[in-house]
Amino acid sequence: MLYTGRDMPGSHKGMGISENDWGIFIEHLKATLADFQVPQQEQDEVLGFIDSTRDGIVEV
Repeated sequence: MLYTGRDMPGSHKGMGISENDWGIFIEHLKATLADFQVPQQEQDEVLGFIDSTRDGIVEV
């Protein structure tokens, strides 16, 4: 799919999202994927993609 929405830095600018916030989000995401019994390969792909957005989201 092609995403045509706003970019990550523009969407999250000024929100003050910290490394700690990011870590909490990732732990919740991992728990959710596990609860839905998403196969490990797909979990790894989702987490890899999400990690690629980190620099555009985390500010402090």
